[in-house]
Parts: sequence; structure tokens; C-alpha cells
Amino acid sequence: MKNYKKYLLTLPVILILISCTDNPVNESIPDNLEGTWVYRSYQEDVYTMEKSINLENDNSGLIILGNGKFIERKNIGFCGTPPVVYDNYQGNWESLSDTKLKIEVEYWGGTENFTMDIVSVTNSVLKFKKIMVQ
Repeated sequence: MKNYKKYLLTLPVILILISCTDNPVNESIPDNLEGTWVYRSYQEDVYTMEKSINLENDNSGLIILGNGKFIERKNIGFCGTPPVVYDNYQGNWESLSDTKLKIEVEYWGGTENFTMDIVSVTNSVLKFKKIMVQ
């Protein structure tokens, strides 16, 4: 009977410890946001991206991974005059809400910090505004 009481007392303690562990902050993002997105247009401060299997060699894009990793494909220098050469830059994202991501990503001149304000996202199209953070 004593062993039975030990188990009954131990089980709630274990459940409390498990429930107090840190959960990933990425839980509040839409499921269809994860993946590879390629640039299609920019109009009235809104970027329009199309879901793709891979990034394109001659176009900008981004990859949002479920583990908080972020990859942005963009030009490798300050000049945007063709021919533009692209490279992938590593970064991280954190969910601020179900429509906002805090992004920190490298670029040719250092590190860029911005908030991705999601206007809309479907299984094939992502529209967002890029709000720069000082």
C-alpha cells in the first residue's frame, strides 16, 4: 500500500514539472506559413510571395522553418542593378502573434531586424508588410 501512495504522490509532481517546461513560441503561427516562398511582387508596402518547392537562383525569397529558423535569399551587395547576384542569409524568427513574426536575419551589411506583419496567407500565397525595427 505504501508503494501505491508513493506513485500517487509522484504522478502529480511529474505532471506539474512537465506542464511548466518552456513550450516553443512558434505555436501561434498559421500552419501554412512554414515553407519556401519566392518573391512575386511589391505593391503599396505589401510583399507578395508564392509558395515553392525550392528558392529560385535568380530571385529573392525566404524559408520559414518550424524550429524558429529563417533563411532569406537576397542580393549579396548594396547594388540592385542587373545582373543581381543572390545568396542565402541565415536568421531566426519568433512569433509575436498569429499575424506578426519578429525576424532577425543577416545580410551583406550586418544584421537586419524587422517585424513581418502578415496581411494574408493561404496554401499558395503569402502577403506581408515589412516593419523595420531600430
